[in-house]
Amino acid sequence: MLPRVVLILLCVVACGKGKDKEQATAKTKDTPPSVPIDAAVTPETKSHSGGMERFKDPGVYVDGVPTSVLRFGELPVTLKPVWIEERAAVAFKKGDNGPRYRITKQRRYRFSEYFRELGVDVEKIKELHIYGGNQKAAAVVISGKNLREFDDFLFRFGGAIWGKPLPSCPEKVGDGKCPDQIGTLALYVDKEPPKREGGHFYFEGKRVEGIPYFGEPIRGGIRVYLDGTLAATIKRNKLVASKIKATGTPGNEEYSLFEFLTSQGVDTDKIQEAWLIEYERRTKKISRDDLLQLRFKAGAGGSGEVLVGPDETPAQAISLHSKTLSPEELPQLLPEEIEKADG
Repeated sequence: MLPRVVLILLCVVACGKGKDKEQATAKTKDTPPSVPIDAAVTPETKSHSGGMERFKDPGVYVDGVPTSVLRFGELPVTLKPVWIEERAAVAFKKGDNGPRYRITKQRRYRFSEYFRELGVDVEKIKELHIYGGNQKAAAVVISGKNLREFDDFLFRFGGAIWGKPLPSCPEKVGDGKCPDQIGTLALYVDKEPPKREGGHFYFEGKRVEGIPYFGEPIRGGIRVYLDGTLAATIKRNKLVASKIKATGTPGNEEYSLFEFLTSQGVDTDKIQEAWLIEYERRTKKISRDDLLQLRFKAGAGGSGEVLVGPDETPAQAISLHSKTLSPEELPQLLPEEIEKADG
Protein backbone atom coordinates (compact mmCIF):
# COMPACT_ATOMS: atom_id res chain seq x y z
CA MET A 1 0.00 0.00 0.00
CA LEU A 2 1.32 3.46 -0.88
CA PRO A 3 2.11 5.89 1.96
CA ARG A 4 -0.58 8.50 2.67
CA VAL A 5 1.62 11.42 1.54
CA VAL A 6 2.24 9.75 -1.85
CA LEU A 7 -1.50 9.23 -2.35
CA ILE A 8 -2.16 12.90 -1.60
CA LEU A 9 0.49 14.01 -4.11
CA LEU A 10 -0.96 11.73 -6.81
CA CYS A 11 -4.41 13.18 -6.19
CA VAL A 12 -3.10 16.76 -6.49
CA VAL A 13 -1.41 16.00 -9.81
CA ALA A 14 -4.50 14.23 -11.23
CA CYS A 15 -6.87 16.96 -10.09
CA GLY A 16 -4.59 19.62 -11.56
CA LYS A 17 -4.61 17.87 -14.91
CA GLY A 18 -8.40 17.63 -14.81
CA LYS A 19 -8.68 21.36 -14.07
CA ASP A 20 -6.30 22.20 -16.93
CA LYS A 21 -8.42 20.09 -19.25
CA GLU A 22 -11.60 21.88 -18.16
CA GLN A 23 -9.97 25.29 -18.73
CA ALA A 24 -8.76 24.24 -22.18
CA THR A 25 -12.25 23.02 -23.10
CA ALA A 26 -13.84 26.24 -21.88
CA LYS A 27 -11.36 28.30 -23.89
CA THR A 28 -12.14 26.30 -27.03
CA LYS A 29 -15.86 26.97 -26.67
CA ASP A 30 -15.59 30.66 -25.76
CA THR A 31 -13.15 31.89 -28.40
CA PRO A 32 -13.66 32.32 -32.16
CA PRO A 33 -12.26 29.62 -34.43
CA SER A 34 -8.57 30.08 -35.23
CA VAL A 35 -8.65 27.87 -38.33
CA PRO A 36 -10.88 28.03 -41.43
CA ILE A 37 -14.41 27.11 -40.41
CA ASP A 38 -14.78 24.23 -42.84
CA ALA A 39 -11.52 22.73 -41.57
CA ALA A 40 -12.25 23.19 -37.86
CA VAL A 41 -12.58 20.09 -35.67
CA THR A 42 -14.72 20.92 -32.66
CA PRO A 43 -15.16 18.71 -29.58
CA GLU A 44 -18.62 17.75 -30.92
CA THR A 45 -17.45 16.58 -34.34
CA LYS A 46 -14.52 14.79 -32.76
CA SER A 47 -16.64 12.82 -30.30
CA HIS A 48 -19.26 11.89 -32.92
CA SER A 49 -17.00 11.15 -35.87
CA GLY A 50 -19.49 8.61 -37.19
CA GLY A 51 -22.62 10.69 -36.59
CA MET A 52 -22.34 14.42 -35.96
CA GLU A 53 -19.29 14.61 -38.25
CA ARG A 54 -21.66 13.96 -41.15
CA PHE A 55 -23.68 17.03 -40.15
CA LYS A 56 -20.72 19.34 -39.49
CA ASP A 57 -21.99 22.05 -41.83
CA PRO A 58 -25.50 23.08 -40.65
CA GLY A 59 -27.17 22.82 -44.03
CA VAL A 60 -30.64 24.06 -44.92
CA TYR A 61 -32.59 21.85 -47.33
CA VAL A 62 -35.90 22.65 -49.02
CA ASP A 63 -37.58 19.49 -50.31
CA GLY A 64 -34.11 17.92 -50.35
CA VAL A 65 -32.42 20.77 -52.24
CA PRO A 66 -29.42 22.43 -50.49
CA THR A 67 -30.41 26.09 -50.14
CA SER A 68 -28.03 27.55 -47.57
CA VAL A 69 -25.73 26.81 -44.65
CA LEU A 70 -26.76 28.33 -41.35
CA ARG A 71 -23.76 30.44 -40.42
CA PHE A 72 -23.85 34.09 -39.45
CA GLY A 73 -21.61 35.24 -42.30
CA GLU A 74 -23.82 33.40 -44.82
CA LEU A 75 -27.19 34.82 -43.78
CA PRO A 76 -29.09 36.76 -46.49
CA VAL A 77 -28.34 40.48 -46.09
CA THR A 78 -32.09 41.11 -46.27
CA LEU A 79 -32.67 39.18 -43.03
CA LYS A 80 -32.91 41.61 -40.14
CA PRO A 81 -32.27 40.67 -36.51
CA VAL A 82 -34.75 40.68 -33.67
CA TRP A 83 -33.14 42.53 -30.76
CA ILE A 84 -33.75 41.15 -27.27
CA GLU A 85 -32.88 43.29 -24.25
CA GLU A 86 -31.20 41.50 -21.35
CA ARG A 87 -29.64 42.55 -18.06
CA ALA A 88 -25.89 42.14 -17.65
CA ALA A 89 -24.23 42.48 -14.24
CA VAL A 90 -21.67 45.29 -13.81
CA ALA A 91 -18.74 45.37 -11.40
CA PHE A 92 -19.12 47.59 -8.35
CA LYS A 93 -17.25 48.34 -5.13
CA LYS A 94 -18.44 48.27 -1.55
CA GLY A 95 -20.55 51.32 -0.82
CA ASP A 96 -21.15 52.02 -4.48
CA ASN A 97 -24.80 53.01 -4.94
CA GLY A 98 -24.65 52.92 -8.73
CA PRO A 99 -26.52 50.50 -10.97
CA ARG A 100 -25.87 46.80 -10.51
CA TYR A 101 -26.63 45.94 -14.11
CA ARG A 102 -26.76 47.36 -17.60
CA ILE A 103 -29.10 46.64 -20.50
CA THR A 104 -27.53 44.78 -23.42
CA LYS A 105 -28.99 43.99 -26.85
CA GLN A 106 -28.88 40.36 -27.92
CA ARG A 107 -29.19 39.38 -31.60
CA ARG A 108 -31.83 36.82 -32.60
CA TYR A 109 -33.50 35.80 -35.87
CA ARG A 110 -36.95 34.41 -36.64
CA PHE A 111 -37.01 31.06 -38.40
CA SER A 112 -40.02 32.09 -40.51
CA GLU A 113 -38.32 35.30 -41.70
CA TYR A 114 -35.11 33.43 -42.49
CA PHE A 115 -36.94 30.95 -44.70
CA ARG A 116 -38.83 33.76 -46.41
CA GLU A 117 -35.55 35.52 -47.28
CA LEU A 118 -34.33 32.23 -48.77
CA GLY A 119 -37.22 32.46 -51.23
CA VAL A 120 -39.46 29.88 -49.51
CA ASP A 121 -43.22 30.40 -49.51
CA VAL A 122 -43.69 30.15 -45.74
CA GLU A 123 -47.47 29.79 -46.11
CA LYS A 124 -46.94 26.49 -47.94
CA ILE A 125 -44.47 24.90 -45.52
CA LYS A 126 -45.78 21.53 -44.32
CA GLU A 127 -43.09 20.73 -41.75
CA LEU A 128 -39.71 21.82 -40.46
CA HIS A 129 -37.34 19.16 -39.09
CA ILE A 130 -34.49 20.34 -36.87
CA TYR A 131 -31.64 17.85 -36.64
CA GLY A 132 -29.90 18.34 -33.31
CA GLY A 133 -26.32 17.96 -32.20
CA ASN A 134 -26.36 14.21 -31.68
CA GLN A 135 -26.36 10.99 -33.66
CA LYS A 136 -30.14 10.68 -33.79
CA ALA A 137 -31.89 11.81 -36.93
CA ALA A 138 -34.13 14.53 -35.51
CA ALA A 139 -34.67 16.30 -32.23
CA VAL A 140 -37.88 18.11 -33.11
CA VAL A 141 -40.54 18.12 -35.82
CA ILE A 142 -42.48 21.37 -36.24
CA SER A 143 -45.61 21.85 -38.29
CA GLY A 144 -45.89 24.68 -40.78
CA LYS A 145 -48.75 26.06 -38.67
CA ASN A 146 -46.50 26.23 -35.59
CA LEU A 147 -43.74 27.85 -37.61
CA ARG A 148 -46.07 30.61 -38.77
CA GLU A 149 -47.89 31.33 -35.51
CA PHE A 150 -45.00 31.73 -33.03
CA ASP A 151 -43.05 35.00 -33.36
CA ASP A 152 -40.75 33.91 -30.54
CA PHE A 153 -39.52 30.81 -32.41
CA LEU A 154 -35.98 32.13 -32.91
CA PHE A 155 -32.36 31.17 -33.41
CA ARG A 156 -29.04 32.77 -32.55
CA PHE A 157 -25.34 32.04 -32.82
CA GLY A 158 -23.10 31.01 -29.94
CA GLY A 159 -20.80 34.02 -30.32
CA ALA A 160 -23.51 36.46 -31.49
CA ILE A 161 -21.80 37.03 -34.87
CA TRP A 162 -20.01 33.68 -35.15
CA GLY A 163 -20.30 30.16 -33.82
CA LYS A 164 -22.85 27.38 -33.81
CA PRO A 165 -26.52 28.10 -34.52
CA LEU A 166 -28.68 27.60 -31.45
CA PRO A 167 -32.51 27.41 -31.41
CA SER A 168 -34.88 29.14 -28.99
CA CYS A 169 -38.16 27.23 -28.93
CA PRO A 170 -41.46 28.30 -27.31
CA GLU A 171 -42.87 25.62 -25.01
CA LYS A 172 -45.79 24.78 -27.31
CA VAL A 173 -43.76 24.44 -30.50
CA GLY A 174 -43.58 20.94 -31.95
CA ASP A 175 -43.54 18.20 -29.33
CA GLY A 176 -42.17 20.46 -26.61
CA LYS A 177 -38.55 19.48 -27.23
CA CYS A 178 -35.76 21.76 -28.40
CA PRO A 179 -32.26 20.64 -29.45
CA ASP A 180 -29.24 22.25 -27.84
CA GLN A 181 -27.86 23.19 -31.28
CA ILE A 182 -28.80 23.01 -34.93
CA GLY A 183 -27.13 20.36 -37.05
CA THR A 184 -29.43 20.64 -40.08
CA LEU A 185 -32.73 22.24 -41.07
CA ALA A 186 -34.98 20.30 -43.46
CA LEU A 187 -38.07 22.04 -44.86
CA TYR A 188 -40.90 20.31 -46.68
CA VAL A 189 -43.05 22.45 -48.97
CA ASP A 190 -44.11 20.36 -51.96
CA LYS A 191 -42.75 16.95 -50.99
CA GLU A 192 -44.09 14.61 -48.32
CA PRO A 193 -42.14 14.78 -45.04
CA PRO A 194 -40.76 11.48 -43.70
CA LYS A 195 -42.23 10.20 -40.44
CA ARG A 196 -40.24 10.22 -37.22
CA GLU A 197 -40.23 7.13 -35.04
CA GLY A 198 -37.91 6.57 -32.11
CA GLY A 199 -35.63 9.45 -33.05
CA HIS A 200 -35.17 8.39 -36.68
CA PHE A 201 -36.93 9.15 -39.95
CA TYR A 202 -38.82 6.60 -42.02
CA PHE A 203 -40.25 6.91 -45.52
CA GLU A 204 -42.46 4.24 -47.07
CA GLY A 205 -41.47 1.90 -44.24
CA LYS A 206 -37.74 2.30 -44.75
CA ARG A 207 -35.38 4.14 -42.43
CA VAL A 208 -33.91 7.24 -44.06
CA GLU A 209 -30.16 7.77 -43.71
CA GLY A 210 -28.74 11.20 -44.44
CA ILE A 211 -30.97 13.95 -45.81
CA PRO A 212 -34.35 12.85 -47.18
CA TYR A 213 -34.63 13.35 -50.97
CA PHE A 214 -30.92 14.26 -51.11
CA GLY A 215 -28.55 11.78 -49.46
CA GLU A 216 -25.32 12.47 -47.58
CA PRO A 217 -25.26 16.00 -46.06
CA ILE A 218 -23.23 18.66 -47.87
CA ARG A 219 -19.79 19.09 -46.35
CA GLY A 220 -16.91 21.44 -46.95
CA GLY A 221 -16.16 23.44 -50.05
CA ILE A 222 -16.47 27.18 -50.61
CA ARG A 223 -20.11 28.13 -50.82
CA VAL A 224 -21.20 30.73 -53.36
CA TYR A 225 -24.49 32.56 -52.79
CA LEU A 226 -26.56 34.63 -55.20
CA ASP A 227 -28.88 37.07 -53.42
CA GLY A 228 -28.74 34.99 -50.25
CA THR A 229 -29.42 31.55 -51.75
CA LEU A 230 -26.82 28.86 -52.37
CA ALA A 231 -25.90 28.90 -56.07
CA ALA A 232 -22.73 26.78 -56.26
CA THR A 233 -19.99 25.15 -54.21
CA ILE A 234 -16.33 25.35 -55.19
CA LYS A 235 -14.54 22.01 -54.70
CA ARG A 236 -11.51 20.54 -56.39
CA ASN A 237 -13.49 17.71 -57.96
CA LYS A 238 -15.98 20.21 -59.39
CA LEU A 239 -13.14 22.31 -60.83
CA VAL A 240 -11.77 19.24 -62.60
CA ALA A 241 -15.21 18.12 -63.79
CA SER A 242 -16.07 21.59 -65.10
CA LYS A 243 -13.23 21.29 -67.67
CA ILE A 244 -12.71 25.06 -67.64
CA LYS A 245 -9.26 26.17 -68.70
CA ALA A 246 -6.81 26.72 -65.85
CA THR A 247 -3.71 28.88 -65.95
CA GLY A 248 -0.57 28.66 -63.84
CA THR A 249 1.67 25.79 -62.88
CA PRO A 250 0.49 22.34 -61.73
CA GLY A 251 -0.61 22.52 -58.11
CA ASN A 252 -0.94 26.29 -58.35
CA GLU A 253 -3.72 26.57 -60.94
CA GLU A 254 -5.92 29.64 -61.35
CA TYR A 255 -9.53 29.59 -62.55
CA SER A 256 -11.95 32.21 -63.83
CA LEU A 257 -14.74 32.70 -61.28
CA PHE A 258 -17.35 33.56 -63.92
CA GLU A 259 -16.38 30.61 -66.09
CA PHE A 260 -16.74 28.26 -63.14
CA LEU A 261 -20.11 29.74 -62.15
CA THR A 262 -21.36 29.43 -65.73
CA SER A 263 -20.32 25.76 -65.75
CA GLN A 264 -22.48 25.30 -62.63
CA GLY A 265 -25.55 26.87 -64.24
CA VAL A 266 -25.31 30.29 -62.55
CA ASP A 267 -26.57 33.26 -64.58
CA THR A 268 -23.60 35.64 -64.34
CA ASP A 269 -25.29 38.35 -66.43
CA LYS A 270 -27.28 39.52 -63.40
CA ILE A 271 -24.33 39.72 -60.98
CA GLN A 272 -23.40 43.30 -60.04
CA GLU A 273 -21.04 42.82 -57.11
CA ALA A 274 -19.54 40.23 -54.79
CA TRP A 275 -18.36 40.12 -51.21
CA LEU A 276 -15.68 37.78 -49.91
CA ILE A 277 -16.48 36.20 -46.54
CA GLU A 278 -13.79 35.02 -44.12
CA TYR A 279 -14.34 34.02 -40.48
CA GLU A 280 -18.01 35.06 -40.72
CA ARG A 281 -17.16 38.62 -41.88
CA ARG A 282 -17.52 40.35 -45.23
CA THR A 283 -13.92 41.32 -45.86
CA LYS A 284 -13.77 42.65 -49.42
CA LYS A 285 -16.17 44.08 -52.01
CA ILE A 286 -15.59 43.33 -55.71
CA SER A 287 -17.35 45.24 -58.49
CA ARG A 288 -18.78 43.64 -61.62
CA ASP A 289 -16.00 45.08 -63.80
CA ASP A 290 -13.41 43.37 -61.61
CA LEU A 291 -15.45 40.18 -61.41
CA LEU A 292 -15.34 39.80 -65.19
CA GLN A 293 -11.58 39.29 -64.98
CA LEU A 294 -11.40 37.71 -61.54
CA ARG A 295 -9.48 34.49 -61.04
CA PHE A 296 -9.01 32.34 -57.96
CA LYS A 297 -6.86 29.52 -56.63
CA ALA A 298 -7.94 26.58 -54.52
CA GLY A 299 -6.45 26.74 -51.03
CA ALA A 300 -3.72 24.28 -50.14
CA GLY A 301 -4.80 20.88 -48.84
CA GLY A 302 -8.05 20.95 -46.89
CA SER A 303 -7.82 24.61 -45.93
CA GLY A 304 -11.50 25.21 -46.65
CA GLU A 305 -10.87 28.46 -48.51
CA VAL A 306 -9.97 29.91 -51.92
CA LEU A 307 -7.46 32.65 -52.71
CA VAL A 308 -9.17 35.32 -54.79
CA GLY A 309 -7.68 37.88 -57.17
CA PRO A 310 -4.10 39.07 -57.72
CA ASP A 311 -3.68 39.82 -54.01
CA GLU A 312 -4.88 36.28 -53.14
CA THR A 313 -7.47 37.39 -50.60
CA PRO A 314 -8.68 34.31 -48.67
CA ALA A 315 -12.39 33.52 -48.68
CA GLN A 316 -14.41 30.74 -47.06
CA ALA A 317 -17.61 31.84 -48.81
CA ILE A 318 -18.59 34.28 -51.56
CA SER A 319 -21.77 36.34 -51.61
CA LEU A 320 -22.94 37.52 -55.06
CA HIS A 321 -25.60 40.19 -55.52
CA SER A 322 -27.76 41.27 -58.44
CA LYS A 323 -27.55 44.89 -57.29
CA THR A 324 -25.00 47.14 -55.66
CA LEU A 325 -25.55 47.19 -51.90
CA SER A 326 -25.50 50.38 -49.88
CA PRO A 327 -23.63 50.40 -46.53
CA GLU A 328 -27.00 50.44 -44.75
CA GLU A 329 -28.01 47.18 -46.42
CA LEU A 330 -24.99 45.30 -45.09
CA PRO A 331 -25.07 43.52 -41.69
CA GLN A 332 -24.74 46.08 -38.91
CA LEU A 333 -22.50 44.80 -36.10
CA LEU A 334 -22.51 46.24 -32.59
CA PRO A 335 -19.13 47.32 -31.16
CA GLU A 336 -19.52 44.91 -28.25
CA GLU A 337 -20.23 42.04 -30.66
CA ILE A 338 -17.04 42.78 -32.59
CA GLU A 339 -15.07 43.09 -29.37
CA LYS A 340 -16.35 39.72 -28.16
CA ALA A 341 -15.63 38.01 -31.48
CA ASP A 342 -12.14 39.47 -31.79
CA GLY A 343 -11.24 39.16 -28.11
